[in-house]
Amino acid sequence: KVPVRGTLFFVHGGAWGAGHPWMYRLVAPAFLARNFAVAIVGYRTYPDSINIDVQVDDIRLAFDELEDVLNECVVPVADDAMDREAAGTCDDNDNGWVGNIMMGHSSGAHIALLLFVNMLSERMKSSSSSQLAGKECNQYPWSLPH
Repeated sequence: KVPVRGTLFFVHGGAWGAGHPWMYRLVAPAFLARNFAVAIVGYRTYPDSINIDVQVDDIRLAFDELEDVLNECVVPVADDAMDREAAGTCDDNDNGWVGNIMMGHSSGAHIALLLFVNMLSERMKSSSSSQLAGKECNQYPWSLPH
């Protein structure tokens, strides 16, 4: 497995009716150079998508598939596992796990935010029931309860 410092989940923009993930390919190199796993994802645009809920569902499917790929291919880096040169930085405190970044451009940012709110809501509901059931946390930081 490849050690990564974080993940970037980027949703393309296009006013809900246009745009494609390939149009945002230049977002990836800066994050890849810093040892992030990067996914630039798309969704069905209007009129193929009848409403924004369908677009959020499309992005959720992409996120779920990405979770499976991440679990197979990468592992979060330990705080001291990467040297500064490999991480592309000179800051002593900038070589460990950074976290997950969910972002997008324009309508993609809106759809990403709606997905994030939905996921937080699921996590809050799940955490209260998990505490009652005595369930343990997920192994990887990008894993969310379903």
